[in-house]
Formats: sequence, C-alpha cells, structure tokens
Amino acid sequence: MFCAALVVLGLWTRAALIPLIIGMAVIVFMLKSGDPFGEKEMPAVYLAMYVVLLFTGSGRYSIDRIKFQ
Repeated sequence: MFCAALVVLGLWTRAALIPLIIGMAVIVFMLKSGDPFGEKEMPAVYLAMYVVLLFTGSGRYSIDRIKFQ
C-alpha cells in the first residue's frame, strides 16, 4: 500500500514500482498460473501498467519533477 501511494503521488516512482512489479509477477505467474485468463486478467493488466510506468517515469506533474527542478 505504501508503494502504491508513492506511485500515485509521483514520489520516487521508479523505485516504488519495483516491489509492485515483483508482487504482480508472482501473482500472475505463480499463484494464478493454472487459472483461465479471465481470472488473471486484472493482475496482468496491473503488471503491464507498472512496467510501462517503470519505463516512462512519473510524468510532468509529479512531486519528483516539481521538487528536483
């Protein structure tokens, strides 16, 4: 919950995304590996969005950008 709050605020986004990506990868590839795709679709979407945010960064209106400029 703490890492998700950091991502929402845009504070240390890339560092906060690493535990979230690991957690979602465990859910998608280990816990729900035998389930049909419909049941693991939402964790897979979250995993994809976390990876996209890891590569793109926090954005223009994040606290990191405002604080460190």
